[in-house]
Amino acid sequence: MFRYALVLVLAVALIEARPGKGSRSGSGSKSKSGSNHGSGSNSESGSYSGEVLGAADFHDELQTVKDTAVAMSEAIHNVKGLATKAMADPSGEGWEEFGLAMEHTFTEVAENFDTEIHRVSKLAEALWFDENDLEKDTKCGFVAGVDAHKEDLEHLEIVWAMAMIEDLACMAGEFKQAENIPFDLLTDDVHEDTAIEIVQSVLWEMHKIGRAGELFGESMKNIAEYLEAPEEASEEVTTEEPTSSESNEKRDVERLIRLLKKFTNKRRELESEYPKPTEMPE
Repeated sequence: MFRYALVLVLAVALIEARPGKGSRSGSGSKSKSGSNHGSGSNSESGSYSGEVLGAADFHDELQTVKDTAVAMSEAIHNVKGLATKAMADPSGEGWEEFGLAMEHTFTEVAENFDTEIHRVSKLAEALWFDENDLEKDTKCGFVAGVDAHKEDLEHLEIVWAMAMIEDLACMAGEFKQAENIPFDLLTDDVHEDTAIEIVQSVLWEMHKIGRAGELFGESMKNIAEYLEAPEEASEEVTTEEPTSSESNEKRDVERLIRLLKKFTNKRRELESEYPKPTEMPE
């Protein structure tokens, strides 16, 4: 039940927050933090404050979800026991006790469910928008690795260009995973559970490629700025800062092209410095 709720919340985050929001860690998730998730919502009932999700927060919040779910299960089981008892009572008086218990229990269950679905939605947002300090994989992270060690690498331009090609190949492969969507299961009588499982898988893959793309972009920009820093410091030319995101993107692309051309020159220098060995005659 809660797994399906997580998938639903992730889907809403994808639809509502992605268009026009830019980075996944931008304003998208914040705009949802004040939304109405039900009358039983209580954001203060757990340890997570809604800022940066840590491993301990994640554990504690899911523990609360588990404890609440177990308590709801026991309460419903008790109501079921009253129903069984009433059925065995020939006087029929047990049904009144059952009715009162069921009304009280399911009112409480509904309120608790709303509270916990809100809790899970906050966790989902923190995961989707990367507002967490949980360990992450390094899929398609070649350029990020170069970025982390750029100050220690010799011939940085060459290593950077090679890492960029590896990352592009990796991300292309990730997008190609869409070919694995099981369309053979999407028949006219497809079951809802099957559809949810497929959406869950697609959302997970989209989350991974989205994170990889953002990491790639940030790392590319960091390396480009690092390589250009000595030149910019030596130049006394004053340039006006771009006033729009479109201008920023154009500037970044122009910088990238300029630096990759330097990579070609650097490679030529190395090839002339270390010529290929002469082939031995047969």
